Amino acid sequence: MLAIRMVLAILVCVVAGDSSGLAQTQQPKWKVFVWVAADDYVTPLVAYAVKEELRRSQRYESTPSDKDALVTVALNGQDPNAAIGELKGLQSAIAVGLTIRNLLPRQPNNPQTFYPIYLGSKLQIVGRDQADNAAKSIVAYLDAKVDAYAAFLPTKK
Repeated sequence: MLAIRMVLAILVCVVAGDSSGLAQTQQPKWKVFVWVAADDYVTPLVAYAVKEELRRSQRYESTPSDKDALVTVALNGQDPNAAIGELKGLQSAIAVGLTIRNLLPRQPNNPQTFYPIYLGSKLQIVGRDQADNAAKSIVAYLDAKVDAYAAFLPTKK
């Protein structure tokens, strides 16, 4: 009987929470493509963790194609211990690059209208048990760079 009351109480809380959330408007999510170039063990783990972090994000969503993406997160990893067989796979040096699609009207003779816009880059050394923390760091870096870029965009009045 106690279990039934608990379930009913939880359902009441969930329903009340959902009804109060209906009034909120949700902003469209930015589509992000995660591009990976690596032959090491750690970089694909980080790429998967970044996609999961984007999936949980209120602001972004991961997309499987760069054609749909507004932002690209490029991960290029290298195992610094690749030449040392016994230490291989413990860590990776991962270069992170961020670009955003150029939204200016395309002009055939003006490359500034069709090349992507560089947002930033950084290098991370990531151990194989640090993929989740690295992903959180990369998405936080993406947030900071997108906010900085958005500050330069003209606002509609």
